[in-house]
Amino acid sequence: MDAAGSLAGEADSSRAAPLRETLGQLTNISERVSSHASTCISSLVNVEKSYGDLVAELQREKEQDQFSARHRDYVSKFDDRAFVYLVRHEPKYRALAADAQQFTNKSDLLKVLKAMKSAEEDGDEDAAAVHLTPHNLQLREAWYEAIKAKGLSLQEYQALCIFKDSTNRTFHQSPTAREALQLLNTSLPVPSVYAAYKEPLVKLLQLLVKP
Repeated sequence: MDAAGSLAGEADSSRAAPLRETLGQLTNISERVSSHASTCISSLVNVEKSYGDLVAELQREKEQDQFSARHRDYVSKFDDRAFVYLVRHEPKYRALAADAQQFTNKSDLLKVLKAMKSAEEDGDEDAAAVHLTPHNLQLREAWYEAIKAKGLSLQEYQALCIFKDSTNRTFHQSPTAREALQLLNTSLPVPSVYAAYKEPLVKLLQLLVKP
């Protein structure tokens, strides 16, 4: 190779070196951008999933609140009917009332029954001595008879009480019993957490819509 050719080759080589270096840098940058893009996409997918899970959870809570708000007050309405029956017609209660002061309202009676239940569950001897008296035990039996006389089994009534106690006490006004029954008998989904209460609720509302 002559001198001119040698000089030209060296010039081409000197120009190619920076180009190769630049291409290498561009390749590295491209790889980093690709890696960051993949990370961003993965993060967006996780955010979207978390957002979707949150929306689904909020929807479940909304459905549960709407369901419980629509039905919980009817348990109290049934208590009203059972209390009136207890006072006016239940012979066991009338016999007890002849020997002791009668209850003037449902709330006082339910407080006594609640205290009896707590005494039994806690196993407290002092509480049992105060609340689980022969008189109160007969009173509770009379209350159970009134519940059955008004159309519910004890198992159904106890399930409804659990349902009522498990719901929030600051709900909006409920629709009428007839409207609630119609809604409950439609294809509207019942929240899975309340599915076990649907049948006794239907029976309760059927009893309440009767004159």
